[in-house]
Amino acid sequence: MTLKTDSVQITPQILTLVSEIDEFKGASRAVGTLAPERLSALRRVATIESIGFSIRIEGSKLTAVEVERLQQGWAHRGAYKTFANNVSAFDADGNEIGVIFETATPFDTPKRMKELIEWTRGTLNEQSLHPLLVVAIFIVVFLEIHPFQDGNGRLSRVLTPLLLMRSGYAYVPYFSLESVIENSKEGYYLALRFIRKRKSAFGSGPAGSLH
Repeated sequence: MTLKTDSVQITPQILTLVSEIDEFKGASRAVGTLAPERLSALRRVATIESIGFSIRIEGSKLTAVEVERLQQGWAHRGAYKTFANNVSAFDADGNEIGVIFETATPFDTPKRMKELIEWTRGTLNEQSLHPLLVVAIFIVVFLEIHPFQDGNGRLSRVLTPLLLMRSGYAYVPYFSLESVIENSKEGYYLALRFIRKRKSAFGSGPAGSLH
């Protein structure tokens, strides 16, 4: 199974952004020289901020204290979805304002996820595509599949730093990517909607199938 990466348009703007991120990757090595207690504090603050922003992106509201309590007692294990689910947008008050796109069927989900994971692992190992692009494609297709009944958006924002860290972006745990998404949430949803309309970039099947 391969992803049709030749149909993914890598524009000069994307290359510029990738270059800028890689430059920051080099400059951020100074973070590792900070005292362990300082690094621990940075990681703790970033984690709490990330959880809080991620939950608010999904339409919920929690204070920093509530988020910290949730972090201490939270655990989640589940199987793939058994009912259809959609990606929805929420306003500032947590009210659903519309469906962004329909997702993969429960029947197709296990096969689609197996294909996605195999492609991601193989492409990263082969280094045939820049890791930032591999991570981006993985997250986009993951969100199109929406494999679990709930929490897919939050899980995608956990998987993003995990994949980035495994690709050498060691500074990721000390910053909140979720805060960036929260502060540009409208653009985030518009991008997802645009990708859904351009699903042929990832294959000819429903919700951007891999082939």
